[in-house]
Amino acid sequence: MVVTVNALPTPDAGQDVSICYGTSTLLNATGGVTYLWSPAAGLNDATLANPQASPTVTTTYIVNVTDNNNCSNTDNVIVTIWTLPPASAGASHDICIGNSTSLTASGGINYLWNTGDVTTTINITPTVTTTYTVTVTDGNGCSETAEAIITVNPLPIANAGSDVNICYGLSATLNATGGTTYHWSPSTGLSNPSVSNPLAFPTTATTYSVTVTDANGCSQTDDLVIGIYPAPSISFTASPLNGCEPLPVNFTDHTTPTIASWIWTFSDIISGSNTSNAQTPYHLYENSGLFDVTLSVVTTDGCTDTLTIPDMIEVYPNPTAYFLYSPSVGSIDNSVVFFQDASTLAVSWAWNFGDPASNTLNFSSVPNPTHQYSLEGTYPILLVVTSAQGCTDSTMQDVIIKPTHTFYIPNVFTPDNDGINDFFQGYGSEVSEYDMYIFNRWGQLLFESHDYNLPWNGKSADTGEAFMQDVYVYKIIIKEHDGKRKQFYGHVTLLK
Repeated sequence: MVVTVNALPTPDAGQDVSICYGTSTLLNATGGVTYLWSPAAGLNDATLANPQASPTVTTTYIVNVTDNNNCSNTDNVIVTIWTLPPASAGASHDICIGNSTSLTASGGINYLWNTGDVTTTINITPTVTTTYTVTVTDGNGCSETAEAIITVNPLPIANAGSDVNICYGLSATLNATGGTTYHWSPSTGLSNPSVSNPLAFPTTATTYSVTVTDANGCSQTDDLVIGIYPAPSISFTASPLNGCEPLPVNFTDHTTPTIASWIWTFSDIISGSNTSNAQTPYHLYENSGLFDVTLSVVTTDGCTDTLTIPDMIEVYPNPTAYFLYSPSVGSIDNSVVFFQDASTLAVSWAWNFGDPASNTLNFSSVPNPTHQYSLEGTYPILLVVTSAQGCTDSTMQDVIIKPTHTFYIPNVFTPDNDGINDFFQGYGSEVSEYDMYIFNRWGQLLFESHDYNLPWNGKSADTGEAFMQDVYVYKIIIKEHDGKRKQFYGHVTLLK
């Protein structure tokens, strides 16, 4: 028996190879007619000479090569797996529309973005939410992709409110909407620039801008203008500022700018007309005292102000002229009249005694003068007094100077109706009261009269019977012009 010993085939599994994770390579064995690779994992067909290998880890593949003699031999090849690069496109994040941002890739040495950029960092300004992809290649030529999502948020709708005008010195409440946080500028004149509704106290026209930020951190600005109406500058005058009661005063307003309405208060409550709405009012102060004057105005822009001038008007009290004199009724034989001033608040006196015939003696400036009258008559006495403030008052009284008093009583009368000496009475002038009584010799009252114009006609007042011729007793009582009473007693003879 012949035993033929065949040589083993000389297999060749090929050169070791390195591939990137997730890729494949073709193995290529030679030296036989049939082949069997192991492990079979990762191979598309372990019986092929050139299967496609897709290992996930570095793998040593052994190929068993069989020739025509059915002799077998093995060889191996190492497929090394390179890990993929740790590709990163940067962090996904939000931006506000209109803003720019950047993405920076890492993990390799070469980069290719889906924007076509091949730089590590790209600057982008998306208008809608966009996914950015980068292919990262390392030194082994392995590539990996990464992506970042840029979310584009809309801007908030900022609203600072409407423009407004305020009066100088007043405030306005701002009221912004559209966000979650607010910041106003300039901050000057604001109660708090970091709230939506601060109080604004501008002293000049100011444009306030508000930056409104929403929950996404997006911001938008809006502004408003606060205009300043000028405050009224109140000024007014009065003429006169002082004087005697009653004091008429004219007021004039000089306030700027243009005034639409006025309210004057004169502090004269007693007068009954204490206020006025006129621009240039007139007021009559009827009582003495010090009076504040207040003016409140409203401009055509609606701005208001009030000014009070304390004790602006002073009304002096008038003196009160009055005097006494004696005697109450004078006569030529008692013609010196004594005057006594009884005025109040008087510091000077001007007397006119109503007696121009006395020339310069008709006047006096002393408080308690005397004057002698040379003729009977009624004299108007005028006294004008002046106070320390120059206020005056006057009064007038009549002084009566009577003629020298005479009273005549006849001692006989003849009541025979001949029209001559038919009546008995006393005769005199300036008799203010008159009482006459007639008695017989035994004291019996025969007649009485209380009227100067009712004389005795020689008859009984009761019966009308004529008395006989005889001597009768009379009693006559008179009151003279000076108030003095006189009594006269005597006898009268009735003749027939």
